[in-house]
Amino acid sequence: MSPTHTRKGGRLYRYYVSQSVLKRGPGACPIGRVPAAEIENAVIDQVRGMLRTPEIIVGTWRLARQEIEGLTEAQAREALERLDPLWEELFPPSRRASSSC
Repeated sequence: MSPTHTRKGGRLYRYYVSQSVLKRGPGACPIGRVPAAEIENAVIDQVRGMLRTPEIIVGTWRLARQEIEGLTEAQAREALERLDPLWEELFPPSRRASSSC
């Protein structure tokens, strides 16, 4: 899938297009386009889940404590759990909401 967009009536529509559709035309894939918000939300949900796994938490803590003296595993876990507010600041819902087709 490749990201792309179009504008209609002054509104931006973001979506992903199948490589098959790009190379062979609209009939090449039953799912030619997907609104960007759908794919991006699915990816964000997977990343959130992954960041809460014990392996990632411990691995992050071990690496971070080399740079941050006295960092506890609990502090590393809390930092990883604070992804949501940071993500919302970087990518506000209002911008993502305009992604639908």
